[in-house]
Amino acid sequence: PVSGMDDLAGLLNELTAADVEHTARVYGGARHSFTVQGSRDYLEEADKKSWQAFLEFLTENS
Repeated sequence: PVSGMDDLAGLLNELTAADVEHTARVYGGARHSFTVQGSRDYLEEADKKSWQAFLEFLTENS
């Protein structure tokens, strides 16, 4: 991973303390290029879930 779960927890704590609205999703086992089809790190299930989350974000924030 690019950063660990402790780093993520720290970031989320800081965002919460600053009253910043945020959402975080973790896709277990997914490496940095998990959405790149054909790469050795591609994970189809995580790719589909992350794409769906992105589309939901766009719908909610457009």
